[in-house]
This record gives sequence, C-alpha cells and structure tokens, in this order.
Amino acid sequence: MKLLLDTTYFLPVIGISVKNLPKDAPTKLMRKELQIFISDITIFELAAKSAKYAASGLIPPERISKGIRALIYNETIKILPIHESTILHTAF
Repeated sequence: MKLLLDTTYFLPVIGISVKNLPKDAPTKLMRKELQIFISDITIFELAAKSAKYAASGLIPPERISKGIRALIYNETIKILPIHESTILHTAF
C-alpha cells in the first residue's frame, strides 16, 4: 500500500511535537511495509516552519538540519516533485 503523508507527520523529526500524533508515526507505518511518499513541498514546509522556532531559540538549527537530512536521505521515503500527478490528484 502507498501512503502520501503531509508535513504534519514529519514535524517531530525536526523537534516540533504534534498533539495526538506519536513521534514515531512514520516509522511505525514503514515497519508495516507501507510505501511512504512525501511531496518536495513538505521539505520546504518543514524548513519554513522550523525557521520560526530556530529564530526564537526553541529548536537548535542543527536539530532541524539533521532531521531534514534524515528525511531526504531515507531510502524508504520517496520524495515526489510537486508537479507529480499523484500529488496533484491527491490535493484536488
């Protein structure tokens, strides 16, 4: 089964907790042998959202860059370009 996850699922990776979402939700899904997809816009959204936290000193920039790199280089997560029809069809 394929899953296209939005940015919310990956906020804990950069140190931002989400109410009612386990920090390891994507990991649990990957253990179930589900194919995880994210949009490249998710990477941008994570960087933009975390910039606010870094600027206020709530999250160290190193934590943010480490989390984003972990997503980008994770071979089990496929990053789709925003113009990919799968993303466009899901969005509409």
